[in-house]
Amino acid sequence: MRKNLKNKLLKDNKVKKYKAVFDRVGYFTHKDAMPSPTICLKNIVDESYNIIADHMWFRYSINFRKVGELEKGDQLTFTAQTRSYYKGQAHSKKEDYKLTEPKNLRLISRQQLKPLPHTKRLILGYVLNKNNVNSEIFSEDYVSEYLEWLKSRI
Repeated sequence: MRKNLKNKLLKDNKVKKYKAVFDRVGYFTHKDAMPSPTICLKNIVDESYNIIADHMWFRYSINFRKVGELEKGDQLTFTAQTRSYYKGQAHSKKEDYKLTEPKNLRLISRQQLKPLPHTKRLILGYVLNKNNVNSEIFSEDYVSEYLEWLKSRI
């Protein structure tokens, strides 16, 4: 499906509007680095309802956090630009296409927003908590910090 990105969008490289459905949050770790929170959107379509991708992972940036806590199935609109990148191991890299730096995010399926923390440490705690990750995996307890933040909001 991402061939649509190559064929239709990569050519003019403009920022365009998309619609997607929130699926779940996750994280990835770089070697010897703090884990980075991520967010997965699925059923991504362009303004003409052409399917762009069945799913795509993004950094859980401040733009996503401003929308508030998302529930599985929530629908979003956003703007983004298309870029190419290489994935895979060094000996078998393959070119693929992605949407980068989503901006102007709007939740269109619900009106009530549940606020999220704005710091990377706290959002990482939120993501790890949502994924039931054992806090012993990491040297710092991000989940405890997030739960303390959550208690302070009540």
